[in-house]
Amino acid sequence: MTPHPNSVLSVRDLSIEIAAKAEAITIVDDVSFDVEAGETVAIVGESGSGKSLLALSLLSLMPSPSVVLKRGSILLEGVDMAALPEAEKRGLRGDKISMIFQDPMSSLNPVVTIGRQIVEAIAAHQGRLSKSVMLQRAAELLTLVGVPAPRDCLSSFPHQMSGGMRQRVLIAMALANKPRIIVADEPTTALDVTVQAQVMDVLREVRGRTGAAVLLITHDMGLVAQNADRVLVFYAGRIVESGRVDAVFRQPRHPYTRSLLESIPHAGMTPDEELKAIDGEPPDFARLPFGCAFHPRCWLTRGRSLCSQTKPTLTEIAPSHASACHFAAALTTELFHPQEQAV
Repeated sequence: MTPHPNSVLSVRDLSIEIAAKAEAITIVDDVSFDVEAGETVAIVGESGSGKSLLALSLLSLMPSPSVVLKRGSILLEGVDMAALPEAEKRGLRGDKISMIFQDPMSSLNPVVTIGRQIVEAIAAHQGRLSKSVMLQRAAELLTLVGVPAPRDCLSSFPHQMSGGMRQRVLIAMALANKPRIIVADEPTTALDVTVQAQVMDVLREVRGRTGAAVLLITHDMGLVAQNADRVLVFYAGRIVESGRVDAVFRQPRHPYTRSLLESIPHAGMTPDEELKAIDGEPPDFARLPFGCAFHPRCWLTRGRSLCSQTKPTLTEIAPSHASACHFAAALTTELFHPQEQAV
């Protein structure tokens, strides 16, 4: 799989393991994808599927020494970040690639002013600038992300701001050095729906103004539909479906994707109508089932031994649309209604 010439980030054959007492446990398994300049790519899946660990690995921010990159490459504008010495990785983090973490209250220092924290992010890569210039840049960043009275905000502490404003501050810090790609790990977690929309509007506007690519990690399919260009569906540490958002949402080619979409509330639901839940529980990485990891929960598998014996590979079944299901292409009559096939 050759990197696309416009790719800012190209991940190839990435596998991540956690060292356990008996043996190593694979959490991210042979993952490959590209993110092109100026686009938003979403990685979506249930909690515990390995999404956040994948996000951290892109910046070489492994949460523990026991978590190791077993194989693969992370090409950031052609440079394999995974193969660099730690000092060179620090030079790229926050500069070429930056991250917005899930919880702004735990990501921001509670006893340091907002202005000082943004200035520190700037100084880490632009230390030759004077303090006054860096403060001016910090105010400009807060203006860019829609923080009111940005100069007053510079002297504020995190606890003096709302959750939505703190998240905007994190976005401002991520933009401090004009990165080529922003990794946003569940950026709207614990925010109400209105604030979620505002935060995503900010990210979308920032992408338009700066040209930065965005890798959005989420479990919210609605967020993906409204904000992403392409989507990677993640299950048990693997990509099980990938494609443009409109194609994947209109004709999902993997049973897991379809199940996720069917679990979303819709406008035509009656008060007594129940949401469709996915049977079973996400698998234990230490005891993944043989064959397709989703087959114990899959409504399409029943009576088919192939799913429990052979792991499916991610295969292109339509232009720019791939699925890791043995029956994605052959059994369209079982996957879709006739009117869906005609789209």
